[in-house]
Amino acid sequence: MNKLVINPVPSGHAPLLATQVNGIIQAMKPYHVPITSAERIGRRSMAEGREGLVRLISRIAAQHPESLSRADNPAEMLNMLEVDAQLETLRQACMQLLEMVEHTQFANSCDVMVLCDAYNAALQIDRKRNSALDSSMAEVDDWNSRYRNTQNETPGTEKP
Repeated sequence: MNKLVINPVPSGHAPLLATQVNGIIQAMKPYHVPITSAERIGRRSMAEGREGLVRLISRIAAQHPESLSRADNPAEMLNMLEVDAQLETLRQACMQLLEMVEHTQFANSCDVMVLCDAYNAALQIDRKRNSALDSSMAEVDDWNSRYRNTQNETPGTEKP
């Protein structure tokens, strides 16, 4: 079976990338607004399909500022909508990065399991002639007896 990962992440490269991502996290911290699940209850946000309405009202308010109260400034909403657009750009970039990492990690873990299955098969064959190996493979047998799952099972680990 061909490996999924053709160009593996070089040794030491992932920690450098993590450091860069952590730098971005630190840069975002001053602007982060932590909101608990309880605080979200009952609040309306544009994320719930209201962005079109908000943008329409913003355009109308900008066209008719005299109809607003004196304390209201249509530019405030325009600025907040611009911030929202910038945050959405950042969110999309983060989602793309997360998807890339998840896919690469999944592919790598699939390749690891292919090797694991091949190593296990070879060890299972040789354990019949090697008592030390047979004793060591008892841990694999124990693992399979505790965590047996027909879809995620390491094949051929039954003790002879």
